[in-house]
Amino acid sequence: MAQGKTLSSNGESKGGVQAPQPVLTLGLALCCLGGLGLLKQLLILLAMVPLAFWASLAVFAAGLSLVLVEQLRQLLADSKLHLLPGQLMRRQMQTGQRLYVLSSFTSPSREDVRIILSGVSPTLAALLAAEDLQTAASAIAEAVLPFDLSGDSFVANLWQQLLQHLQDFGIGVCSCPNPVCKCNHGSAHTEQNMQAAATLQVEQEAEGVAEAVAWLRRPQLTLSFQDQLQLYGLARQAVAGDVGEKSSGSSLQLAKHQSWERHRGMDRTEAGRRLVQRLLEIDPIFRSARPQNAPPAPSSRTSGISDMVSMVAELLQRRLPGNAEELAACGKRRALALLLASSFLLSLLRRSALPQRLFRGAKRLPLVALTGATSAAYLSVLSFGLPARVHLKLPRALKALPDTASKTVESALGSEQASRLLRWLIQNLMPPVATPLLQD
Repeated sequence: MAQGKTLSSNGESKGGVQAPQPVLTLGLALCCLGGLGLLKQLLILLAMVPLAFWASLAVFAAGLSLVLVEQLRQLLADSKLHLLPGQLMRRQMQTGQRLYVLSSFTSPSREDVRIILSGVSPTLAALLAAEDLQTAASAIAEAVLPFDLSGDSFVANLWQQLLQHLQDFGIGVCSCPNPVCKCNHGSAHTEQNMQAAATLQVEQEAEGVAEAVAWLRRPQLTLSFQDQLQLYGLARQAVAGDVGEKSSGSSLQLAKHQSWERHRGMDRTEAGRRLVQRLLEIDPIFRSARPQNAPPAPSSRTSGISDMVSMVAELLQRRLPGNAEELAACGKRRALALLLASSFLLSLLRRSALPQRLFRGAKRLPLVALTGATSAAYLSVLSFGLPARVHLKLPRALKALPDTASKTVESALGSEQASRLLRWLIQNLMPPVATPLLQD
């Protein structure tokens, strides 16, 4: 016994041999026994699954394998397989950035959620921003079915019949494609609903044209002369049709006649549709004031700074007030009044005897007076504008500056929202047309 091995305090023998641990052995045995029992029950459950399920699962796995193999082959053929990890990481970073921006809003609206999540998943963004069951069902159907459900195809007719049957069973899903439903749900005639939808669409287009024409006649319009001249021809064609005979007049009248002449033969409805579409593309204030006419912005597929710039620009455009141009004009006039008042007070101080030493050096330098006069002249033309005939004589590069800058930004960043916002900012820094062309 004296030569036997003694145990240390940690359960190991002093000779280095592991001491028996009955509790650990019993626990491992129970785990193995329970695992075998669970495996047996799992096998029983799997044996109860019909053979057709396993056949369908095998077919699905085979199809998925073929798709993955084809994608892998395409990546290898294009030598882009090494770019895949970076693209996946950038996609995750883009998703994280957008979710972080969404979490910074205390109470985001539906439109905010749609704008932020459109770069992550357009289907999820449309589903979360849906206001009714019809919009949500349309978003899911467009994502799942590779068919156009708004046309007159066989699949579209089946979709309309399905929605009509749901109406008959009391489920409030309208079969018309309009966001504002005015159909008779008690009637089972889909054709009548579609006719009512077509009539409503025509009325909405006519209302949009009237709003666009009234927008172009506002005295606070900040669109550039080139944009106004282009929209003048579309507006006149949409309202009055083809232009009459050419008459003699000033160079401004000749330019307006040529703008109208470019659209000769165009249908008035088509001209009105193009007028509204073009105004929505270049004027963020009109776009934010008429969200029902503005199509949703395309989801951004870029990454990094371009994606963030597009999202921030769209969020800023949505928050522009409808009277932003009036506020900008008021701010320009206030800046001009402040500059004139400061110049007047400065001239009084120069003539007084008290601060003569202060302005002794300034009298020798005409730079101060020249800067003040230049600033006053710039703010004056910025506040009151220049006549259209003066804009017509300006250099072509200066007149096309907003359009050139917006196209440059759009080609560099791939962001239509940022280019539209930049165009509006540049137009506010340029002298406006004193009297809008459509108001003459």
